[in-house]
Amino acid sequence: MLQRLERRGGVSGPSYDPVAMAQALAQVTGRSADEFRAKMDWRVDPKTGKGVEQDAAGEWPKDSKPYPSFAYENKDVAKAYEAIKGHDVSVDLL
Repeated sequence: MLQRLERRGGVSGPSYDPVAMAQALAQVTGRSADEFRAKMDWRVDPKTGKGVEQDAAGEWPKDSKPYPSFAYENKDVAKAYEAIKGHDVSVDLL
């Protein structure tokens, strides 16, 4: 289960570990984790995956989403991320 955090402006959503997400992306793509670490603060257009910018009022495009959330929607990235983070709780602890 992903941690949900309250963010500025009352927006909440899952919080991803940027280092673990970059590692997961590197595993899945075969590219450098450093390349992906640079994208962890991006917001993207979910239809194209391209980075977007804030408008003059400081607002993000309505349909944009954080890059880590976009990346997590890929099942292979999600599986690699969960394996790295190890969110599996032992039944003995329940």
